[in-house]
Amino acid sequence: MKPAIQQNTKQKEIQIHMEISEQSLSNREQWEFNFTAREVVVALDKRIEHHTSRLAWWENEMDQAEAGLVDKGFEYRERHQTGGSGLVVVGDPELANRVKQCQRSVNRHKENKQLFETWSRVLGSQVKQDSKATLLMKYDDVKFFGL
Repeated sequence: MKPAIQQNTKQKEIQIHMEISEQSLSNREQWEFNFTAREVVVALDKRIEHHTSRLAWWENEMDQAEAGLVDKGFEYRERHQTGGSGLVVVGDPELANRVKQCQRSVNRHKENKQLFETWSRVLGSQVKQDSKATLLMKYDDVKFFGL
């Protein structure tokens, strides 16, 4: 085979492989997996621990950002205008944005932690009733539960 033909054949093989892979991925909504309820609860415990840890970290970051805002985030400036002067309060927008970012992250991790704790209680009760219970899951379920 000539090099140009070899390259063209290789490109076709790669293209076919990519098309098969894309088709396989596009069908993942149809994939089904069996997990025991206990396996899901263990995965949920890991998700809860992750969000608990991140929540504590973001709360600490928010405390620091709020302290920075109080300590140095605001400045009082006298503004001279026609007819007099006035006092203007100027805040540090970077610190204010950091506080907002921290608050959003705290809320997100708090909500996710509560969501996974609820699922853990539900599936934990299933494990208590039937320690060998299995669950049929789709791809999105596996992703959601962190399996």
